[in-house]
Amino acid sequence: MKIKLKYCRNILFFLVLLIKRRRIKKDKCVFFSYKDTELKRPTYMLVHMFALFGWRIFFSSTLKELLKTGVYGRKIFSKGNADFTISQTGCDVDLSVTTSPNHKSEHKELVVDFDLFGRPEYQGIFFPIMFHPDFIEKDTIDKTQALAQNHDRPMRLFFAGNFDKADYDRPDTRELFNIATRYEIIQFLKMTLPAENIFEPHSLAELEEAIRLGMLRERFVLCDTAICKIPQDRWFEYLSMSKFFLSPPGVVQPFCHNTVEAMAVGTVPLLQYPEVYIPSLCDRENCMVFRSLNELFSIVLLILNGRFDNRYSSMSFHSREYFENNLSLDAFCRQLDDFMMSQEKYKRIYICQNTLSTLLYKKALRRRNIEIEFDR
Repeated sequence: MKIKLKYCRNILFFLVLLIKRRRIKKDKCVFFSYKDTELKRPTYMLVHMFALFGWRIFFSSTLKELLKTGVYGRKIFSKGNADFTISQTGCDVDLSVTTSPNHKSEHKELVVDFDLFGRPEYQGIFFPIMFHPDFIEKDTIDKTQALAQNHDRPMRLFFAGNFDKADYDRPDTRELFNIATRYEIIQFLKMTLPAENIFEPHSLAELEEAIRLGMLRERFVLCDTAICKIPQDRWFEYLSMSKFFLSPPGVVQPFCHNTVEAMAVGTVPLLQYPEVYIPSLCDRENCMVFRSLNELFSIVLLILNGRFDNRYSSMSFHSREYFENNLSLDAFCRQLDDFMMSQEKYKRIYICQNTLSTLLYKKALRRRNIEIEFDR
């Protein structure tokens, strides 16, 4: 019954879209050809970035795939400059974005590769994750630039998000990436930090009052957003009130939107996985790195005691600089423009899709283990 309702909703959605569709004017046109790939959050992120820079977007899809379109697929097609064609060949476009490269294509191809973790080196555009898709707007980017200039910050260490055990304590995080899960990290700090060094607000009003009274400089502010929800339009404002941000991994793999969002406002991430970024983040230059939970405990106490206050401005500057050079909308646009102006016909772009990227890494590790056994 749920599947039938979804199909009916999608039929209505695309019929309305066809009725409203305007005549397409030729500008910069990009053609997305995603075979057997569901339109999920990373695709929406990529489409949204093209749209912000004025590209007209076409999608090739089958009727069956359109009927299976989920929430992010509908968001994609709701955009004023996104269109679709029931075809397996491109339109008159400047660029094709695909998961299945065709080296005989007449136009340039940007090949989306979700295999982030199983490759010894990357050749192409490395853009694993950006802001949460709801925040990918030029106005928001401008706002983060202004907030990054704020160095009078009432909190030293902050985390806000979901750390439910069912979602954020997956064994794959430990077994594949050799890092602690988000749930483990949060529970460890809750159990080991002295009571006077941790603050868990039960409402936004309680958090704002503690900030107003200057109570939080020596306390780790742990905001469970299931209890104390931060309004979406004020998220970056709260991020910019802290010098450091605890950046545990995402659901399974290390990448998480919050880390990029923190760096955008000059808030220095505290994390266990600097090497997954290309180029690697640098400890005590643009981030703080811990390698074990015990080391995390020591670093947290040093942060709360102000031991890194004299280095914060430099780390904040380099954190924001890393974001601007590697993870911002402008960074993506620069790399895309370089490709479009070059003689290259083909380039990969590496993007993280949580489940698929993890599955590809599992397969890569399995192949590696088989090769090691064979060599023996």
